[in-house]
Amino acid sequence: MKNSNKKELEHLYKWRELQDKERIKIANSFDKYLLTFATGTLYLSISFTSSIKDLLGNKKMLGVGWVFLIISITFTLFTIFLSNQAFSRGIDITDNAIRDVLNSRKQRKEDNYWNTVTIILQIVGIITFIAGIILLSIVYYTNLK
Repeated sequence: MKNSNKKELEHLYKWRELQDKERIKIANSFDKYLLTFATGTLYLSISFTSSIKDLLGNKKMLGVGWVFLIISITFTLFTIFLSNQAFSRGIDITDNAIRDVLNSRKQRKEDNYWNTVTIILQIVGIITFIAGIILLSIVYYTNLK
């Protein structure tokens, strides 16, 4: 094996290890916090609303806010699952590159489509969470002033 191939192989092994560590960090950070905030907000909102249900107007807006939070929760759960898929695909791509180097073949260009799907789901989760918070804030502000 050529010296340049050894260096490239070392780099690919380090890159693969970094991806695996990042997969674990990501699975335990952003999506977890968004899920926690969305479910907590939904729970507190339902709990608070049940104690003042006779005083509430804008019940449709309140319902839409809850729907947005439920959508956020759902998309965040999918994001958590697909983040793992994205990192697994990234590891497979890196493994293929390692095999190419070991066999002195030209490295193929592979795309990790799961990254794109995950990012889209995260964006939808964030947008629906913010929309839900805004709608609930409007409902509570207009009803409790």
